[in-house]
Amino acid sequence: MSEPISAVKRRPQEDRRKTMRKRLITATIESLALEGYSATTLRTIVLRAGVSRGALGHHYSTKNEIILDAANDLLTRAYRRLGDVLLGIADEDDRLRALVITLWDEIFSQPAGSAFVELVVASRHEPTLSNTFRTMYSHLTKVTEEPVNHYFEKREASNEAPIDVFLTLINLMIGLNVTNALASPNNLQAELDNIYRMISQHLKARRGVTTPPTPPKPLSP
Repeated sequence: MSEPISAVKRRPQEDRRKTMRKRLITATIESLALEGYSATTLRTIVLRAGVSRGALGHHYSTKNEIILDAANDLLTRAYRRLGDVLLGIADEDDRLRALVITLWDEIFSQPAGSAFVELVVASRHEPTLSNTFRTMYSHLTKVTEEPVNHYFEKREASNEAPIDVFLTLINLMIGLNVTNALASPNNLQAELDNIYRMISQHLKARRGVTTPPTPPKPLSP
């Protein structure tokens, strides 16, 4: 039996909707990374995305709404990339170092990481953003606890839970992103080595992990 005409029409509409939202989110992340939170407005987003204000209005009515979607996109992409890297390393002894290196090389040193840091800094002075970011950070804690426990466990001498060590690692990466412009390449590598040594005192990779953890649920608006 052939697919109803209404369903055939609906599918391209959904595809166009997803494509437009992705385009707007990408423009938002780029604007946050390159221009900062205060300079990122609905107008600058549509200009960077190359769409009309009306097109944006079909998907988002406020800056806060698109910021939350962008934050969710950042979180989901980072989660998936870390999972791919960690699962692809056969030697468990290398997984913790891979976590540190990947967080920096592929997330926090990139525009997406700078956008994330920009939201952290701006949330101190923007009440609306602060509420949004608090929701996102709470979600970050919830969705990462399972995969962190899936891949890692605490060392016998440590009293810190793996998720707490991971969140400390995220905070260290945020700080490194902020100060990176002041550091030489040699100092940057030394900082990453120091972070790895600090984290490895509390965390170690689980043995025999060959399957991925459960995918995260999206961040609710």
